[in-house]
Amino acid sequence: MLSFLRTNFLSLVFTTLFFAFSTNSAFAHVTLVQPDSGDVLDGGSSFTIKWIIDEEVAPDENWDIRFSRDNGASWEVVAKNLRSTVRQFNWNVPNINTSQGRIEVIEDFPSGADDGARSGAFTIVKVKPFAFNCETDFGQWILGLERLAMETGDTQSCVLKLSNSQFGVPVEILTKAKGRGSDFLDISPINGVTDENGEVVFNITATQPGIGWVAWGIPNERGQFKFNKKSYDAGNAWGMFIDVE
Repeated sequence: MLSFLRTNFLSLVFTTLFFAFSTNSAFAHVTLVQPDSGDVLDGGSSFTIKWIIDEEVAPDENWDIRFSRDNGASWEVVAKNLRSTVRQFNWNVPNINTSQGRIEVIEDFPSGADDGARSGAFTIVKVKPFAFNCETDFGQWILGLERLAMETGDTQSCVLKLSNSQFGVPVEILTKAKGRGSDFLDISPINGVTDENGEVVFNITATQPGIGWVAWGIPNERGQFKFNKKSYDAGNAWGMFIDVE
């Protein structure tokens, strides 16, 4: 009888310890506050990842952050070796579409026995870096591309709006792309600066029949203008097609 009780007692202890280690050895002392399961984030935006802890973190430990776009099948490094006192991180959200985003915050021990927390699945919605609108609605053209139809002599007032609404960004607007000119379109003004809404207003005047496009450029870190693509259903095109009759 005593042997039976001893055996069952040891079995119970072993089972309890096994369950405790198997459930708490990973993701035990860190709680991820945000992002949370079901959150919807704008691609290209800045988002603050936040976490809290249940016990003190030693000075020789640090934090690593990883991101998964496919529900944890693969991971990308967001940050490494953040100080032990850090509890949040400003993340530049990738400009992608996914409903299976996850963030993992890892307490990185010198011994390699890492701990941490992982978010539930959240959504990222891809955002275009700019919007381009004119007085006349755009129509569908060949291969799913959009075009703006104009009559000779017409003038269209158009607005280029940056999605991040930055103020004072210089913008160059041209009637050519990849070295090809469009003599039948006049743009005014050619050079502009975004206002407090992140917008630049300009006019397109059709001087003679033809088909071309309007391109817009925003300077990069070196001050050189980089011309941006606008995405369509069937691929990419530089600027917006203009069809003058």
